[in-house]
Amino acid sequence: MISLDEEYIGTDNASIFIHGLKVCGGLLGRLNNGALIGAHFSSSVTPEEILVGCTYLRNRFCNLHPVQEAYFIANLAEWQSRNDQYGNTHKLIADLKLMLNYNGKIKVSDKNIIGRSVDVRCDTGTPVTLRYRVTPNPDPATVVGSNNVKYVKHQSIGGERTRTPVVIDTNNEPHRHQVPNDVVTGLAAFRPEMFVPL
Repeated sequence: MISLDEEYIGTDNASIFIHGLKVCGGLLGRLNNGALIGAHFSSSVTPEEILVGCTYLRNRFCNLHPVQEAYFIANLAEWQSRNDQYGNTHKLIADLKLMLNYNGKIKVSDKNIIGRSVDVRCDTGTPVTLRYRVTPNPDPATVVGSNNVKYVKHQSIGGERTRTPVVIDTNNEPHRHQVPNDVVTGLAAFRPEMFVPL
């Protein structure tokens, strides 16, 4: 299992846990070999960071296995208040499909119908099993090294922001991969009516 905090992307053969969706969006997908891919983007992430993160997912983590199903769980009000093209949910979803080379529908859900901060767990299967809960408080985590989890962000070099976002390993400070200690209890299954296919 991997856990994705803000601006993290990753892959796992069994489970992905997206931790603490507040003003964020969680993207999840199942590949035709059963592996899972995921991303956790804050609503303030740049379009370039989304492009670099999703391109990395497609080119490095999909390993030529196409996406078979996909989900986007987000604070839709926050995303729709953006001042760029991704303030339009339909444009965002259309571009996510292009970035992942996916021709199917992405099922979209507003996390605000659940709570202020939401955790999402995705387990492999056909279809995947998606469950959610309100993020526990406190919510301690354990550092778990993983080459399958990366951090995507513009970096600052000499006070200047890089033009292209950088994909960084999460085995070192300050962006270490951490899995919440309790990723099992309090989870409820998403219901079909909680999604709109786009």
